[in-house]
Formats: sequence, structure tokens, C-alpha cells
Amino acid sequence: MNGRPKSSAIALHLVANDRVDPEYLTGRRFGLRVSTVAIDTVDGKRVALRIPPGDTVKVTTSGAAKNDWLVEVLWNGRAVTMLSRDIIERGYEISERTALA
Repeated sequence: MNGRPKSSAIALHLVANDRVDPEYLTGRRFGLRVSTVAIDTVDGKRVALRIPPGDTVKVTTSGAAKNDWLVEVLWNGRAVTMLSRDIIERGYEISERTALA
């Protein structure tokens, strides 16, 4: 698991609510510990892709689905959709201070 724990505040929020509130994640950046599935739209069709370990995503919105489990993220300049739980379970939060270092 790359030795990086889940962000404690995010993990506590997840445990307390048994789900992830997309609005709670909005604006936060995450590094991924393992390869993780995302959904992109190519020529009007949804296509699954894998974001490799070590890449960074930034949660931008709860997305068009407006539900508790899908979020839109920015990855390599592309807007893709991911499961909010995947971000929490397979990623680690990158604080602004860490990102600036």
C-alpha cells in the first residue's frame, strides 16, 4: 500500500457516514497508491481507463450524475469520472503545503 495512510479526516468522515460526500471531497487533491479505474467520454461514448499509481487527481465537482458515489476529477488535464470511494480507499490526500514543496 505504499506506506501512505488515508487522510485521517477523510477516513473519519467516511466511517462516520458510511459513504463519501462528494462535496466534502471537492477541491481536494489525491495521489493514487494503486492503479484505479476512471470513466472518460470519447466520441460521445463512455470508456473505462486506468489511472496509474503515483498519478494525481483533483476532485472538481460531484459531476453530472449528482449522486453520492461519482465525482468528476481533473487528471492530466482531462475531466474524467471516478468512484468517490475509490479515491478514498486507493489514494492519499495531498495537502496544499505538500503540493507546493
